[in-house]
Amino acid sequence: MVRYLIWPSVENMNANPDWLMPAVNKQESAPYDILIDLIPWPQVRRLLYQNPQEYPVVQMVGLVGLKWPYADDACHFWDIEAGYTRMTPLFETTISDLNNWTIDPKILELIPQLEGHIPVKPVA
Repeated sequence: MVRYLIWPSVENMNANPDWLMPAVNKQESAPYDILIDLIPWPQVRRLLYQNPQEYPVVQMVGLVGLKWPYADDACHFWDIEAGYTRMTPLFETTISDLNNWTIDPKILELIPQLEGHIPVKPVA
C-alpha cells in the first residue's frame, strides 16, 4: 500500500494483497487519516473509516508489527540494474500474508473492542 500511496498506479494497487485493498465504499465516508490505509486488518480499517475521529490512528500504526525471524538485511537488496533498493521475494511473501502481522497488546487500552479480532503480540 505504501508503494501505491507514493506512486499511484493501477499496477501498484493491483500488487497489493486482496486483504489490503481499500474498501469499495471508503470514498463515501467522511474525511479520514490516510494512515488508516496502512492498517493491515480489513475489519479494523472498516471500523476506523466509519469512526475516523474516535480512534488514535497515529498511535495505532506505531503498535503494528511483523513476524520477521530473519536478519534486517534479508528484507531488501540493491538492484544494480534499476539503481535502487528492492524488497526481497522472501520479504514480499512475508508481508503479503496477513497471518504475519501483529499488534502490540497496548492497542487494547486504546481500542478494547479489538480484543479477539486481531493477533495481539508484543512488538519487539
